[in-house]
Amino acid sequence: MFHQSTLNLSTNLWEKTQKPWQFRGTAYDEATMLPLHQTANDLYAIGTLSVNKLLLCYLFEAWTDAIAAADCAQTYLDGVAGSFMVPIFHFYDSLTQLATLTHRPEPEHQGLFERVSANQQKLRHWADHAPINHLHKFYLVEAERHCILGDRAEAIDLYDRAITGAKTNGFIQEEALANELAARFYLDWGKERIAQDYMTDAYYAYSRWGAAAKVHDLEQRYPELLAPILQQRQQSLTATETIIAASSHASKTSTSSGASEALDLAAVLKVSQTLSSEIELDKLVFALLEVVVESAGAQKCALMLVQDNCLMLIAVNSAESCPMTLHHIPVEDSQEVPISLINRVKRTFEPTVIMDATNHPSLASDLYIQRHQSRSVLCMPIIHQSKLLGILYLENNLVTGAFTSDRVELLNLLCAQASISLENSRLYQQSQIHAQQLEHSLEELQATAYERQQAEIAMRQSEERYRSLTTITSQIVWITDPEGRVVDIPSWRAYSGQSVEEISGFGWAETIHPDDQERTLSIWHHAVQTKSWYKTEYRIRAADGSYQYFFAQGVPILAGDGTIQEWVGTCTNIDDRKHAEKQLQESQQLLALVLNTIPHKVFWKDRDSNLLGWNRAFATIIGCSSVAELANKTAEDMPWTTEEAQWYRECDLRVMEADQPEFCIIETQLQADGSLAWIETSKVPLHDAEGQVIGLLGVYQDITDRKHAEKQLHQRTVELEQTLQELQSTQTQMIQAEKMSSLGQLVAGVAHEINNPVNFIYGNLSHASDYIQDILGLLELYQQYSTPHPEIEAKAAAVDLDFLVEDLPKLLSSMRVGADRIQKIVASLRTFSRMDESEMKAVDIHQGIDSTLMILQHRLKARSDRSTIEVVKHYDSLPLVECYAGQLNQVFMNVLSNAIDAIEEELVNQSNSSTPTITICTQLIQPNQVKICIADTGAGIPEPVRKRLFNPFFTTKPVGKGTGMGLSISYQIVAEKHGGSFSCQSELGQGTEFGIQIPLQQPKSSNASVAL
Repeated sequence: MFHQSTLNLSTNLWEKTQKPWQFRGTAYDEATMLPLHQTANDLYAIGTLSVNKLLLCYLFEAWTDAIAAADCAQTYLDGVAGSFMVPIFHFYDSLTQLATLTHRPEPEHQGLFERVSANQQKLRHWADHAPINHLHKFYLVEAERHCILGDRAEAIDLYDRAITGAKTNGFIQEEALANELAARFYLDWGKERIAQDYMTDAYYAYSRWGAAAKVHDLEQRYPELLAPILQQRQQSLTATETIIAASSHASKTSTSSGASEALDLAAVLKVSQTLSSEIELDKLVFALLEVVVESAGAQKCALMLVQDNCLMLIAVNSAESCPMTLHHIPVEDSQEVPISLINRVKRTFEPTVIMDATNHPSLASDLYIQRHQSRSVLCMPIIHQSKLLGILYLENNLVTGAFTSDRVELLNLLCAQASISLENSRLYQQSQIHAQQLEHSLEELQATAYERQQAEIAMRQSEERYRSLTTITSQIVWITDPEGRVVDIPSWRAYSGQSVEEISGFGWAETIHPDDQERTLSIWHHAVQTKSWYKTEYRIRAADGSYQYFFAQGVPILAGDGTIQEWVGTCTNIDDRKHAEKQLQESQQLLALVLNTIPHKVFWKDRDSNLLGWNRAFATIIGCSSVAELANKTAEDMPWTTEEAQWYRECDLRVMEADQPEFCIIETQLQADGSLAWIETSKVPLHDAEGQVIGLLGVYQDITDRKHAEKQLHQRTVELEQTLQELQSTQTQMIQAEKMSSLGQLVAGVAHEINNPVNFIYGNLSHASDYIQDILGLLELYQQYSTPHPEIEAKAAAVDLDFLVEDLPKLLSSMRVGADRIQKIVASLRTFSRMDESEMKAVDIHQGIDSTLMILQHRLKARSDRSTIEVVKHYDSLPLVECYAGQLNQVFMNVLSNAIDAIEEELVNQSNSSTPTITICTQLIQPNQVKICIADTGAGIPEPVRKRLFNPFFTTKPVGKGTGMGLSISYQIVAEKHGGSFSCQSELGQGTEFGIQIPLQQPKSSNASVAL
């Protein structure tokens, strides 16, 4: 089923259908097969179908179906796990989400960007391990994303990277897609000229891919951008029209009335004379290419010649490269000509004319044609006596069909003349080479005779020089017979004081120190037997009887038959060097003693950070009992880790490259016993006599005990700071508790004192109202039945009796309302003052919230700079909750006060015209939990602040306006005192919501040990 689905995908790409994104072909019909896949739970088949459909929907911009296919493919992606379908899905899913982003609701945009980001993380990971397959896909999605974000500069670079990567690695379809998307980008930007270039590249890439349906889709969608191509197709020959003008057709050409009659005979004669007048190859090549370009109307002309059975590119004459360039490289290594066309002409010996090479089916895959988008192309062989001498390649990219039959006929004549001239040039070149070889041989004979004469002179001079050297040199130069017998060694006699008779034979051996004689003679006899050179050291007695060290070496002079003719050698006095070596050895022993005595670890390294030496302390620390045990150990044998070794090397190179010492480097080192030690190292560069850095010297000591002491000190410091902070927190809590207790008592007392007279007033207002109604009724009756006295009438008018009668009941009603308001405030104060209660009680949570709102009512009212803060309540039907009512009221007070502060700050900073609102929601969750949510419409809390919100003494308010203990205490009340949770959710610009969740009933062990 997978192959049928993929086959239908290919069919939809190369065949034009009304809806190419639908699988309704003879090989596969999704309407029929999809239910069968679902019934069989064939996840692989469904996943493959979904990914293939997503690819087609995106290419043909069927966005609704593309979104559905992407969602379906994501659901069944596990079915195709491990296959190439997975990266294809993530690639086209990202492109689909970005392409449809502007057509989808804005609330979905964030989710779509996150989906694309997740896809890109996977593509980035795959690109790091397989960049050839995935890197250009990653770049293309990034280009689309930056295009949407408006980052044009970055998008331009990413589109070009995607195109280059896809093209370099042979992904034709994705090269075409990247060009198409880049063209859309520039078209939307208003740069139609650039868009046309990219769309043209996309058109040809889809053509090379064989996606005829997609090519047709581009022609329908972008006719203006593709106008040059579409017009060219209408006016010129088709892409597959090719003219084959074989040389065997000469009879046909001679009898026609077309091309032959059009040739300019004078021009042909002139060309023939020009070519025949040149005999040197380079000049002939220049003349030939100039004549061909001028006669054939070509923009570019390349000449290839057969040299040593290999077709070589000799020269190129192009409008882009002036003057003409010579190459002399194999055609296969050149990028100047289409290799496939050249090979065909080389094989068939037939000239070939291509009207439009870019769209020619046989050249569609040629890299040169793809890169240069060549149009008119002519390739003609140069043949002499049925033998291929070379190939002439011409190109014209301005028009199609540039090389007409007239020009082909003319080039036939030119190539015929060129073949003769080239053959003549080859013969001339060969004759020149032969003449040079003869001249060179003569010179060599003359040089050989001269060299022999010079050799004889040099030999005589060498003999004279040798005699002089043996006389004046400080070395003892000696010659013996094959057995080692000496005739005379003047320099030896001068040093040892021996006579000629004493030294002759083996007398010279008597002057060797007795301790060295046996060893020296053994080496000498071994050299004689093996006929090999030797070297050794021994002491020779001087004329004064003292012995000095000499370095002796001898070489046998062999005859033609391999026998020894004589021995030649030297003896060099090295006594001073021996004494110096002894002193150096003693000095080194003293230095080693000093180094091995000090407790510090000492080492020295070469310029490449390789160990050269160390002391006993260093050897011991890496598990060796002596310095000698380190002689054969490498860096891999050391106990430290690879990371430590790398760090040491980097530090060494830094010291040597900067030529600056580094002191007190604190680092770790793995010991031989597996423990980790802290060490303090100092390193200084070592210099040679010229001041060049040749290595470094390092000294380090174990500071593990000191580091442990510092760590313990740090821990004690941290503990003391934590204890101090806890003491400060406890002190603040105690002060706060005392304040709250005193405030509770004060509030309760004030409420009690206010409540008594208010009750007295409120109780008497009813009676006063009744009395006043009676008096007013009597007054009204009196006015009806008696004639008032003038003085009474005057007084009534003065006090406005009618107004008093009307206003007095209103006044009493207003007093009743005020007294009722005072009673409610007193009740709220009494409810809020429960904070000093030490026992839990079952209370109505809503009553506590309402009491807090009553106390804060003055802050909720409208002011000159803002409107009323609206309180929205969504109370659930809650049972009584067992809690410390006063402490929870304090939590409500802190959260609501902060909400009001946040709203007021937001209104001042943003001048927001929306209604400020505080929303309070309560609900019963789970079997035994109550949740209270208090949300505001303030500015929200940034993430760094939100993380520290419940820390003691943390506040963002100005000095004097907050202690930073409100939310910390509230958190302790909720979490520690009630076993609940206190959370905060906030986004900048979206407000803040505090969530309080406590159980309906507290465990029996709950207590009020912390007074807040």
